[in-house]
Amino acid sequence: MMVLLTLSLNTTTLLFPRFFSHSHSLLLLRRCATTTRRKFHLYPRRSRTVACCRLMDSPEDGLSAPLLDSVTQDFKNQTLLISPNNNNNKKKSLEDLNWDNSFVRELPSDPRTDPFPREVLHACYTKVSPSVQVDDPQLVIWSQSVADLLDLDNKEFERPDFPLFFSGATPLVGALPYAQCYGGHQFGMWAGQLGDGRAITLGEILNSNSQRWELQLKGAGKTPYSRFADGLAVLRSSIREFLCSEAMHHLGIPTTRALCLVNTGKLVTRDMFYDGNPKEEQGAIVCRVAQSFLRFGSYQIHASRGNEDLEIVRVLADYAIKHHFPHIENMSKSESLSFSTGDEDHSVVDLTSNKYADLEGHSAVVLTMLKSYTIGQLQHGSATLDERWPENGLIRRPLSSGLGHAKKLYNWPVAAWAWAVEIAERTASTIARWQGVGFTHGVMNTDNMSILGVTIDYGPFGFLDAFDPKFTPNTTDLPGRRYCFANQPDIGLWNLAQFTSTLSSAHLINEKEADYALE
Repeated sequence: MMVLLTLSLNTTTLLFPRFFSHSHSLLLLRRCATTTRRKFHLYPRRSRTVACCRLMDSPEDGLSAPLLDSVTQDFKNQTLLISPNNNNNKKKSLEDLNWDNSFVRELPSDPRTDPFPREVLHACYTKVSPSVQVDDPQLVIWSQSVADLLDLDNKEFERPDFPLFFSGATPLVGALPYAQCYGGHQFGMWAGQLGDGRAITLGEILNSNSQRWELQLKGAGKTPYSRFADGLAVLRSSIREFLCSEAMHHLGIPTTRALCLVNTGKLVTRDMFYDGNPKEEQGAIVCRVAQSFLRFGSYQIHASRGNEDLEIVRVLADYAIKHHFPHIENMSKSESLSFSTGDEDHSVVDLTSNKYADLEGHSAVVLTMLKSYTIGQLQHGSATLDERWPENGLIRRPLSSGLGHAKKLYNWPVAAWAWAVEIAERTASTIARWQGVGFTHGVMNTDNMSILGVTIDYGPFGFLDAFDPKFTPNTTDLPGRRYCFANQPDIGLWNLAQFTSTLSSAHLINEKEADYALE
């Protein structure tokens, strides 16, 4: 039987006491619930789920079976609200989803397909299938709003084989699963190859609006990037990711989404408090959804391997612009511009030095915006973004007087530069929204920074209960508090500097263009 879970103060507190027991977190969830009814579908627990709750919580926080039954009955009494925009004529079965696996089709792959841990060279991904063991997997919860993004019929979640598909036990028709290769700076130090150690992307779906969405199973088993880990996830952390990613979305913060959560039926050993007392917990898999899971580290890993792999950085940049920043690529040739920096040495930011010569397009947003102003406006710094382009997100503040003199140039392939600027703008905007709700990510390594500016990889995140600039939810970060709440804007800028440095090493932008993107 299907019941509706609405994120409200009373039900969420009762069901997940350890995760959302703090006052600020509850206020955020209440804000989500009162803004509009959120549709989450919770499925009846089995007897082992009660044991799971006892494992997740300390003895004093444990819930009795009668209390859980009462909560479940409360859910049953709520009414399922159907969105007025819900068009059942467009809904599809799992077999009818429109798969378009551009990442696998267009980017270089690892010639090996085994999950044996190793260094993967000259490749953006490894084809690998989910390998997690399951025992009568069960669907725990799913999000109707995410299903709507995929044009997925609600009836599909009632299928007996649905948990088999989204635990990875049964392949989905049309999917081409893979694990992505990337590197990153962790706590300010280059860590080399990292990659998807327990996440396996099933592929990309194009919905009826031609939007591209990647489906990824977190906790689906080992990959070549697992190193010494088991590639698994537990119900405790999977619940946290499901609820927080959906809550962040409804708070208006760019984020990955969560389609569903499946209990694998197997136990996984974890040392929850890192105190040398590991315990068995329920295994689980959450299906994450995003338009792309490309990260800063997706580019860094190839640049770190020298000239031989710099071409992969350029190919990967081309791919991202084509599929995820088409407004930068899709335009006709036009006149180009370079600007004086306004410094005393009269240096010029010459954007024609960009070596990304294969791209025919220029940035329609930048060129159209700049051409709409007079030279005098540019010289005196009075130009601002016209309301005709509010959606592009490239430059939202007055143009600096340092832009100075504009001169006409030709054949300026500005795509990579405009792309870097937009990534910087998106990143800054998302972090500002984190600060606005007291969210602390906890692990702002460059491998956890999305090129789309969305919040990804919900690990030891937390919300401020009271204003504390030094707050960090990550026990690993406690000595230096590098990723504490107050440091997030500066860390975001530092991470962007590593990313633009990568683009510079691949001759996509020069140093002055990188500096401008950071400014």
